Amino acid sequence: MELTVKVATPQGVLTFSCEAHHTAAEDERLIEVEFYKKNSVSHTVPEGDHYELELTTPVWETITDSRNHVHQNSQTGRRFVCVTNSVPTPAAAKKIFEIWCLAIAHTISTEEDLFPLLNANDLHSFEEKLQLNGIELVEA
Repeated sequence: MELTVKVATPQGVLTFSCEAHHTAAEDERLIEVEFYKKNSVSHTVPEGDHYELELTTPVWETITDSRNHVHQNSQTGRRFVCVTNSVPTPAAAKKIFEIWCLAIAHTISTEEDLFPLLNANDLHSFEEKLQLNGIELVEA
């Protein structure tokens, strides 16, 4: 499933795209099992239906440090949105991709990483920062 998100910033509109790959079992995952086990809070691989978001546009490449929140598969070189929790439905995949795009657009625009707010489940502060800096979805 192809997803495209456009985000308005004071510098212009950024367009992000990804392919949301559906897998139903651990052995079908496109991201290495070790990545999930090392980086997820529970140190487990998502079970059952799961979507992995493979990036198809390089907008995020302007962020060259850990603030890009992209995982590159060490075996295939494919790049994915860095998400370790379960993404069980197409709707969840779309919402996570939108939030990731907003956060990355904010980092590109201001150089401030908002992922610590997301990791702390502080959506109120996340949304305030976006509004304060003129970052918003144009089309999802």
